[in-house]
Amino acid sequence: MLLRTNVKINIMRQFIGALVVWLASMAALQAQSVRHLTLDTMATQQLSAGITRRMASGNSATFGYFTMQRGAVVPLHHHPNEQYTFILQGSVKVTIQEQTYVVKAGEVLLIPAHVPHRFECLEDGTIDLDFFAPQREDWINGTDQYFQK
Repeated sequence: MLLRTNVKINIMRQFIGALVVWLASMAALQAQSVRHLTLDTMATQQLSAGITRRMASGNSATFGYFTMQRGAVVPLHHHPNEQYTFILQGSVKVTIQEQTYVVKAGEVLLIPAHVPHRFECLEDGTIDLDFFAPQREDWINGTDQYFQK
């Protein structure tokens, strides 16, 4: 009987220990999940002539705010992230395989994961708001080299 009680106590201790670890990790996630950002507080990266990017990334998605000038090009590339491109101002030409899309202010283009695509800016002052899921690990760790091509 005593052995059985000790086993139950050990199981309960393990369970409580695991529960404490889980609760602590959930609290940490909660603490990280709420951030209030402004464009002024987000670092601006000059990616190439005519393209700047500001970004924010959470645990499972990344948001990018691009400003582009006419003629600027995002070279052909692909990534394991689903991409939603929302043009706030101006317009871009997006080439995906053999298809070309002109995306204007107020329009959204969904690009599935792993699909090669290229952007060309058609107007000065274009603002492109991109949302990616899962998060863009290459942006976070600085290995997005497609602008260097």
